[in-house]
Amino acid sequence: MSCPPHRLPRRGPRPSRFALVLLPALLAGCAPNLPEQAEAQQPFVFRSLDLRQRDPKGRPAWELRSPEARYDLNRRVARARSPRGLIYAKGKPIYRIEATSGTVLSDGQVIQLEGAIRIQRLGSQPVLIEGERVRWIPSRQLMEIDLRPSATNQDTRLVAQRARFLLDQDKLELRGQPELQHWSRAAKGEGKGAGKGDGKEAGKGEGKGVQAKADGKASGNGKDGSKANRSASDRAYATPAPALPKRKPDVIIHATTADWYPGSGRLIAIGPLRGTRTLKPGVVQTLTSPALEGNTIQQVLRLQAPVLFEDPTNKSRLLTQATLLDLDKQIASTDLPIEGQFGDLQVRGQALEVQLDKELATIPRGCQLDQPDESLRAQRCQWNWKTQTIEADGDVVLRRKANNQITRSQKLRGRMGRKGLAVFTTPGARVQTQLTIPKGSGQTTKREPEPIRL
Repeated sequence: MSCPPHRLPRRGPRPSRFALVLLPALLAGCAPNLPEQAEAQQPFVFRSLDLRQRDPKGRPAWELRSPEARYDLNRRVARARSPRGLIYAKGKPIYRIEATSGTVLSDGQVIQLEGAIRIQRLGSQPVLIEGERVRWIPSRQLMEIDLRPSATNQDTRLVAQRARFLLDQDKLELRGQPELQHWSRAAKGEGKGAGKGDGKEAGKGEGKGVQAKADGKASGNGKDGSKANRSASDRAYATPAPALPKRKPDVIIHATTADWYPGSGRLIAIGPLRGTRTLKPGVVQTLTSPALEGNTIQQVLRLQAPVLFEDPTNKSRLLTQATLLDLDKQIASTDLPIEGQFGDLQVRGQALEVQLDKELATIPRGCQLDQPDESLRAQRCQWNWKTQTIEADGDVVLRRKANNQITRSQKLRGRMGRKGLAVFTTPGARVQTQLTIPKGSGQTTKREPEPIRL
C-alpha cells in the first residue's frame, strides 16, 4: 500500500519574507484519513531544519539551522538538536548563535534556546554572550536570558542573575547583582594565548559548525543562497570567540544595574558601586562610587563623585571627586580637589593620580600634609605605599609649632614611621630655617641646618 503525501496544514497566509524548510527523513507510518479529532498525529523527525526570515528590504534578517528536528504539526512546535544560526544587520552577519537544544514555537514566532548557549558578536571587537536559557522573540528583536548570563570581550566580563538583549539597540541590560570583572595587562597576555587556543580547537572540532556550513551550501538555492552570502555565512561560523585567563580577575566592581552596548563598548552602571582589587590573599583595596559611565573597549571608566579609595595595608583613605579609572594602564586620576589620610598624616591636594600597579600616589599640585604640630606645603607630593617613602617638590614650606620653626626648600624626602608620622630629610638640598627662640634662653637665632623630623 502506498502512502499519500503529507502536507503541512494551512493556517492562513505566511509573510513572503519568512521561510521554513523541513526535510523529512523518517515518517512514523501510514494511517487512513480519519476525522481530525480522532487523529493521533505523531511528531515527524526531519533530517534538518532551516528557519530563515528577511527584513522589509528583502535582506537576510536571521536564520536558524539544526541537523535534526522533531516537528509537531498540531502544535506547530519544532524541537531542534544543536541549533545554530546568524542574526544580520543590513544584510550582513553580526551575531552567531549556538545552543545545545532549541524549541521553535509557532513556526518561529518564539524560539527557546537551552543548554550551553553562545551568542557571539562578530567583527574586529568580538564579544561572547553566554547563558543557559534564552527566550528569543524575533519580531521584537529581543532575547531574554534568565539563567547565568555573562558577556565577555578581550579584557572584561560582565555577569548578572538575568539579562535582556535588545538586538535593534545593540543593548544588553544586566539586572540582579551585575558585576564587572577585569583582568590586568599581565593577565591579558594569558587571555590572548587562551583565545588563540580556543579558536583553534573551535575551528578543528566544530563538527557542528562544519555541518552548519554544509547545510548553508545545501540550502543555497533560494535568494539568500548566493555565493556571497554563503561566503559571509561561512566566515561568521568560523570566527573564534574571545577568551579570558582562567585566573581570578584583578578588579571586580559590583553594581545595582548595568547597561552595556557590545558594539561600541559603552557601559553605564548605577550603584552604589563597590570595587575591589586583591593585592594578595586577604589584602583587598576597595573603592566606592554612586555610578559610572565608561567604555570596555577603551578600558576607561568615569566614576561619579564622591569616590572613596581605601587600602588596609597602610590605613590609607582618599576621598575624591569625579575620577577617571584607566583599567588598561591601571591608573586612577582626577583634576578636582581631594583629601585623605595615610595613618595619622592628613592629605589634601588640587588633583590626584594613583598608579595602582606601581603602588604610587601623586598629588601634582597644591599638596598639603598635616600631622600633630607640623604641616607641609609643596607644589607636588608623591607617596609610595609599598616602600613608605614620601617626596615633596617645589617651594616646600615646613612649619613646626615648636619655636615657630619654618623650613624652606625646593625638595624634601621622607618616610612614614611606625606611628603613622612622616620623618623628613633634605639630602643634597639647600635649606633655609627660621626659628623664634624664647627670651632668656641664651641661644642664637641662627644655626646649622639639621635633619628635619615631621
